[in-house]
Amino acid sequence: MLKKFVYIFLLSSFLFSCSADNPLNSGRPPVTFTVHIENIANDLFLRTSSGKNEKLLFSPGVWIVYRDAAKNPLFSEGEKASKGLEVLAETGKPESLLAEMKKNPEVLQAGIFEIPIGAGVTTPTNASPGKIFEFSFKARPGTKLTFASMFIHSNDLFFSLPDSGTTLFSAGEEPLKKDISDQIILFDAGSEINQEPGNGYNQPLKQQISDSGETENSIIKELNEVKDGFVYPELEKIIRVTINNNEKRRN
Repeated sequence: MLKKFVYIFLLSSFLFSCSADNPLNSGRPPVTFTVHIENIANDLFLRTSSGKNEKLLFSPGVWIVYRDAAKNPLFSEGEKASKGLEVLAETGKPESLLAEMKKNPEVLQAGIFEIPIGAGVTTPTNASPGKIFEFSFKARPGTKLTFASMFIHSNDLFFSLPDSGTTLFSAGEEPLKKDISDQIILFDAGSEINQEPGNGYNQPLKQQISDSGETENSIIKELNEVKDGFVYPELEKIIRVTINNNEKRRN
């Protein structure tokens, strides 16, 4: 009976490892990817109705690598944000979202970016103009990447890739190496009523009690679909995202 159980277990493991959507199925060695999320708003400020010029900031965030065939574990446009994503989008704190991702069976790897690289930065903080968040991971074909980071001068807005994520390998198993800034979207988590960017009393830099904004109870949308009457900076002027890898070009 024990031998039969062991045989069934080994057969099940074999079938799982050979399934079409399992990235471990590829005999290709894993590739190390490095991602930079850069605040490029060096000469750009957020001008508020109160007459202040605010430096544009984005928060520490969460990144995940997941199965190509899976639904994006981080979020789906048109659905409600998870509690972890809500916390990130409203406060800029990534820990709850990371904990959620680590429990999701479709997530192969997950981590936090929280300390911008550069001189004088040694503790978690927001990325100010000129600063870069960096993270690295190993992956094989059959995988996608996505991430989330809060736009700090908001109530519940976050930067991310489309909810389809970005594929890390081509059909010919060439690893991604490019600037993907044109894929970045600013999303509204739909969890808190929007206030004027940089001037809202329920935004992280101004609220006296964390997570104290007026509940919206809506769904995740691209910001350009929200029509809240406020003016926001152009994404191509504030954020640059690049993916590099350590593989030498194959002949």
